[in-house]
Amino acid sequence: MTSEPMRDPVTDHLLTPRNSALVVIDYQPLQLKVMTSMDREVLVDNIVSVARLARTYDLPVVLSTVNAADGQGNTLPEIKAALPDTPEIDRTTMNAWEDVEFRQAVEATGRKKLIMTALWTEICLAFPTLDALRDGFEIYPVVDAVGGTSPEAHRAGLEPDLGGYAEYALTSSWTRKPPDVRWSDAAALPSSAEAAVGVLKQLRLTGGETLLILGAAGSVGMIAAQLAVSRGATVIGAAAPRDHELVRDLGAVPISYGPGLADRVREIVASVDAVCDAAGKGELKEAVDLAGGPARVVTLADEHAADLGVAFSAFTSDRAPEALDQTMSLLARGALRLRRQRHLSLERAAEAHQLLESGDAHEKLILDAP
Repeated sequence: MTSEPMRDPVTDHLLTPRNSALVVIDYQPLQLKVMTSMDREVLVDNIVSVARLARTYDLPVVLSTVNAADGQGNTLPEIKAALPDTPEIDRTTMNAWEDVEFRQAVEATGRKKLIMTALWTEICLAFPTLDALRDGFEIYPVVDAVGGTSPEAHRAGLEPDLGGYAEYALTSSWTRKPPDVRWSDAAALPSSAEAAVGVLKQLRLTGGETLLILGAAGSVGMIAAQLAVSRGATVIGAAAPRDHELVRDLGAVPISYGPGLADRVREIVASVDAVCDAAGKGELKEAVDLAGGPARVVTLADEHAADLGVAFSAFTSDRAPEALDQTMSLLARGALRLRRQRHLSLERAAEAHQLLESGDAHEKLILDAP
């Protein structure tokens, strides 16, 4: 038998110790605590094994954390023990690729093949992966050494193109639809209800407090506003002028987005107790000022939240398991109002996504199966 000549380990199209680098992002105590897609001890063992293997083969390693100085904590000690001479690059950006020092460290390795690991899969791995791919790098995630806030989020983060619609689906969690609830309303409820109930729990909102909702006329904002009002809270809802009457009907005080938002809020109250940002329109800094700091501010949509120390709304299976039963009951009694709907056939799913991406959809889009 005759073997082919030895391939060049620098230019080879496969991974070799001479053409790749290891990137380790945000393996910190808080991120690990929220990770639920696999056993935490197994994940730590796996990422430590990856780090040790990188040292064995003398791979360049880029190690990064986010907001370590502000309470997020440094890299897990087990990983630091495996990478004792690797400096930590601490960031304030959620997307590591948007940090100049991080990106320069990756470029300085001289390697185009990046073995990428991060917590969480759907954010800290997915965001820099997409940017690095755009910039000409090849990304190789270590799937059993990364984790997400849920198994579903983990899978979606590893497969950013994953998605689809069908007439039937298998699920491990379900709620019976009451006879008085339309199928379209039942379909529109679950994700928005979980987010609304979950965020209010994260904010620890109680009666007598004041809640500012950015995006009060959206699917999540509408539900959050009604639930907060029912608990005796005062709700100020930021929305487009066309939706002010709707926000008022929900029991909230409407205000407009844009410059001067904080002044408009202060014309109503001196400050607010908590903020739910369901819009991601760039009003987060003013919201933090109004709340007297980021401790009781949660965003669903602003990717720059970490810059301000704001928590991201992160789905976990145990965050608000009661959400769907609670809101479905309210819906059946006519005590919950949902966003106006626009129906498209299942075959027009691509058109629905185009509407969402264009910003021209001012309704909840529902795909009707045949």
